[in-house]
Amino acid sequence: MANSSKDDKLLKNNENIKNTELEIVFFGLAHDKIVGGVKVTYKHAEMIASLGVQSSVYSPDNLGFNCSWFDHNATIRTEHELNKKSNFIVLPEIWAGRYGKQLLRAGFRYAIYVQNGYYLNSALNWGHSAAEVKEVYENANLILSISKDTTSMISTVYPSVDKKKVIRVFPHVDDGFFPGKKEKIISYMPRKLPVHSKRLKFYLTEYLPADWSVVPIENMVASKAADILSRSSIFLSFCDLEGFGLPPLEAALSGAVVVGYTGQGAREYFKKPNLIAVQNGDLKNFTLKTADAIKAVDAGLLDTEEFQKGRALLAEKYGRENERRQLEAFVKRVEMTF
Repeated sequence: MANSSKDDKLLKNNENIKNTELEIVFFGLAHDKIVGGVKVTYKHAEMIASLGVQSSVYSPDNLGFNCSWFDHNATIRTEHELNKKSNFIVLPEIWAGRYGKQLLRAGFRYAIYVQNGYYLNSALNWGHSAAEVKEVYENANLILSISKDTTSMISTVYPSVDKKKVIRVFPHVDDGFFPGKKEKIISYMPRKLPVHSKRLKFYLTEYLPADWSVVPIENMVASKAADILSRSSIFLSFCDLEGFGLPPLEAALSGAVVVGYTGQGAREYFKKPNLIAVQNGDLKNFTLKTADAIKAVDAGLLDTEEFQKGRALLAEKYGRENERRQLEAFVKRVEMTF
């Protein structure tokens, strides 16, 4: 459990700061391992700045921390002092208890960014009660939601929260995810449900033609992962209780057939023939549907009009323009709170 008195000292309100222009401050984890939610936070801060509004990423646990496993142009905050007259704070859902109570008590305007509705209970990890965290949600100026499923979870867990405060935003999807010269590669991410992926890889032994290979994506920079996806014909999804589930979307945009788990959050975009859903834990059907996908690819599925159209629709819905449009709407709502 974190030391709450230490956390209290980190958040310093200084209303004498000369810069009184609006600044949207994203609280970010000092975490330099591959975690999609961290990347989304940095990229949103970067895009908001491109809209002409000051925005930064602040890591209270490690002041000045700058995530390095992906490229970004987000401004990194290098001071603990905040100004409630001009700073609008965006908290990740896991810190709703840790810092939300302090922000509420100090009179800051703030939003809670829920990137995973299945992590809402993690706000209790810092010693706060469920009632205290509920109060933080009820008094938040805005709540950001990463998916339809996440919005539903917020309303389920906190039915008293005004639904009008919840704003849907799309995750950032890099332009680097596009089809390359396809090879007979089945890729997957071992860090996602490793027991499942290890078993499935074994079960596929009898169904994997000699000219096909299974390639793991792990411990590599984003550009290398994108390169493997661009050459992959099939991607195996092992999403598990996720707010959105970005890797399957990135794989689909890279022109691969995606087979596997939606993690619930990815249900909104799992549409055939580009993405084929399997119930979590149903390894028999996972094996058989992957075998069917291999046959379909060998028969020319990736070049069909229906498959190409499906990819184009995904690119349009989850493209940079929609991300920008939603963040513009968020900024306008933020400005209305001052």
